Amino acid sequence: MEIKKILHLGKMYFIALRPFSLTLAFASTSYGILAAFINDLLFTDRFWHDILLIILITIAGIASQAGANLINDYFEGSFKYKNSSKKTRNFLGRQRTNFDIFVFISGIAALGIAGLIGIYLIYLTDLWMLVIGLIGLIGSYAYTGEPFVYKRRALGVPLSFVLMGLF
Repeated sequence: MEIKKILHLGKMYFIALRPFSLTLAFASTSYGILAAFINDLLFTDRFWHDILLIILITIAGIASQAGANLINDYFEGSFKYKNSSKKTRNFLGRQRTNFDIFVFISGIAALGIAGLIGIYLIYLTDLWMLVIGLIGLIGSYAYTGEPFVYKRRALGVPLSFVLMGLF
């Protein structure tokens, strides 16, 4: 594959990922971490473990937001790409380019990363973390993911507020 094509695909993926929106996930996770610190739940006796938790929670939040962005782009954004791939194939009941399929699969992978981190957090806490994690993963997908698409039901803003917090 020629370098010009690779750069073009990288640019299109950057658009699909919407990295500037990932600051929302960073802010949301930071707010929770700050609340834990203020309530003396961090850095009490296991400093390096708490640092690991901060890193994992931040990665999980950013991965979840990235997954939501990519899945949203798969279902709503393929019109933005110019000549990303001329060939199409049937994928999830729609004709999609290879690039569109890559965007969707990488979105699912990002949610998978968040889910794997969530399993560790469930191990450290309790089953309420499982409920919170499942709500977050389903909410990330269902914003525009078929067959749910709560965005079309005028639930986009309120559920985004509930799922992502005040920031």
